[in-house]
Amino acid sequence: MINQKYVDGCAATPAADCTCNINPVDLFLNFAVTGPTTDANGCDSYTATCTCTAGNTNCQVQLFDAVALGGNNVGNVPFTGTLTMTVTCPPGSDGLFFRGTLTSGATSTTINNFMSANCVNA
Repeated sequence: MINQKYVDGCAATPAADCTCNINPVDLFLNFAVTGPTTDANGCDSYTATCTCTAGNTNCQVQLFDAVALGGNNVGNVPFTGTLTMTVTCPPGSDGLFFRGTLTSGATSTTINNFMSANCVNA
């Protein structure tokens, strides 16, 4: 696996199990993705940005539980202007499922357990 970090459960301080084994840049359609940034605990995070063109009224982020926008739609987040999503691979996700905190203006929401996303600028 790519970037696999093993957890030593016997260690005095077990290693964080929060490394992304897949890169969201490959799974997020129509986003500008930067990262990863790795924190002091070894946890990865990415920033994905989606922009809604002025005058468009149906901009949204669609989230899916499989790669390539497949599987089930697990959430839609409407927005205007620019939406920034901080993406992590939380402990217990086996580095395969993402958690995204989506922020647009003063509105913020967190969605768990998705594998791909689509930025709809319409």
